[in-house]
Amino acid sequence: MPARARRRRRDGRAWAATGLALTSALLLSACATGGEPAPGASSEQTGASSAASTASGPVYAEHPAESRLQVKGLDLATYLPDVRLDVRSSLEPRFHGTWPSSPAAPAFARALDQEVTAQIDRWAQEQEPPSAQDRERAEDEGLPATLAELNVQPDLTAAGPDVAAVRLYTFEFAGASTGSSYRTLWYDAGQVADGPDLFTGPGWRSLVEAAHRELGQNPETFEGAPADPDGADVPVPAMGESEMDSINFTPAGDAVIEFDEYAVAPGSAGPIEVVVPADEVADWLSPFGERARAAAAAPAPLTAAEASGEPTATDQPSASEPADTPDASAPSAPAAPSSRQPAGGAVDCAVKKCVALTFDDGPGRYTGTLLDSLKSRGVPATFFVLGPNVAANPGVVQRMAAEGHQVASHTWSHRRLTTLSAQELTSEVQRTAEQIRRATGSAPTVMRPPYGAVDAPTRQRLAQMSGTGAILWSVDTLDWKTKSPAATLRAVQQQVGPGGIILMHDIHQASVQAVPQVVDWLTAQGYTLVTVDQLLGSTQPGQAYSQGPRP
Repeated sequence: MPARARRRRRDGRAWAATGLALTSALLLSACATGGEPAPGASSEQTGASSAASTASGPVYAEHPAESRLQVKGLDLATYLPDVRLDVRSSLEPRFHGTWPSSPAAPAFARALDQEVTAQIDRWAQEQEPPSAQDRERAEDEGLPATLAELNVQPDLTAAGPDVAAVRLYTFEFAGASTGSSYRTLWYDAGQVADGPDLFTGPGWRSLVEAAHRELGQNPETFEGAPADPDGADVPVPAMGESEMDSINFTPAGDAVIEFDEYAVAPGSAGPIEVVVPADEVADWLSPFGERARAAAAAPAPLTAAEASGEPTATDQPSASEPADTPDASAPSAPAAPSSRQPAGGAVDCAVKKCVALTFDDGPGRYTGTLLDSLKSRGVPATFFVLGPNVAANPGVVQRMAAEGHQVASHTWSHRRLTTLSAQELTSEVQRTAEQIRRATGSAPTVMRPPYGAVDAPTRQRLAQMSGTGAILWSVDTLDWKTKSPAATLRAVQQQVGPGGIILMHDIHQASVQAVPQVVDWLTAQGYTLVTVDQLLGSTQPGQAYSQGPRP
């Protein structure tokens, strides 16, 4: 059972549940070194579960056929001015968290940063490092030492002139069990708000009691869950404070309360939601709650900015990164002439010493600086992008293509593909391909599976649904771990050879800072930098590639 759920069970809080699914779960997985999952691992054993039941009208799709950033038609890039998606990821322990920031709401951006960082730090502290025996076995079998992972992904669930709500979906896989949890943060004209702020004092207690009433009627309740909210053994206020931390509104005005898996019912019941009808909720709302519900029903762009004069979110680095660099979409100065291989040119890698620079997880806050650096040196790269980041930053992706770089897929939510159902895998691949096509005019020809995890059944599925090959790597710089330009350069120097595919990440400032040194050293050694398509030529659907031809 996931740690967050275990703590709540120890608190003695267990209730039954009813409602309909707010959305099914997709998880993010951190970028990692190659390796396939343990034999026999399946989506039934390790994937996120989802449960839906009927209520008064549909609220959200049972399975997200559209962008995870388009809940009820809301899109972060449309409704949050100059939105940027920040990412924090790691291999050991394995986590991947994403959250939005906007200069229109700097306090909101900081609160989201702190929430995601706190979840990651808590989870990382609870993970036990793999034993030496496990590491040795994993190395012998070509597997990761542990499959445990944490993934956090945002949804925009309401937007108005001075109101916004971001719902954080967290997926945990502890190695033997999975768990989904939810947290919704609200923004109110410069202030960060929680669920209780949506209601008056008496209204909040009425909502808690309504949740108890609905939970007590469900047969899947934990043994001893109350059927009567006035039961002496039920700490009603305590449940409201600790359990009801994800409250949103439907377009019809109903209040939807999401409960974490294992919090009110067995994990087999999946995520549980309670829906409180609009006519009941109307009398309980605070003035902010009324505006918040209107923002969920009729979204409009967030326009209010804080008047405190403090730096905006784009001026302040996230908790896991050093100071910011120029905006990714900012135009660059004209490039100086270069004698290096021009981006996109024809190259015979059976004759030349070719090597491909590849970057995962972007575009991010440092991608514009990276593009400037590559342009000044006249070299191409391949960007394996995440679908939501493309949706939030289409101009950056357009620039990549216009300057001769290859844009390829790294899936939508960076989930471990070998644990997905066929439907989930299709969604991960096709939604990202569509965002890339919209931005560049062309669908990607190759993709990189998160973790480099792509077993034979997954390769076959990829071949059938997208006709793409899977690109792995021969040089792992470990830039996500070292956060050191010097260490990144040393890794390239020690591992690279003709036909090499170098793995880096443009979400880390230190990685981008290493690129000039890496490029200059490679060219000094006689290497020609090319895209993955230039290196490999045509790839076979369903095949995995970690190395190009050697002259």
